[in-house]
Amino acid sequence: MKTVGLSMICAGLAFLLLSFLLSESTLTWGIVLGTSILLNITGTALIMRFLNAPQYNS
Repeated sequence: MKTVGLSMICAGLAFLLLSFLLSESTLTWGIVLGTSILLNITGTALIMRFLNAPQYNS
């Protein structure tokens, strides 16, 4: 679950960097930034769920 969260955060950062390449505020710019925000929040939530899970020592 940790690697899925990190992957989603990396994808969100990639979309954020992609938004810098767009020249003006258009619908595409809004979609790219919205996707970035959604992926970053979801990835962070998955990592927080992983960190809050009880750890069992053998």
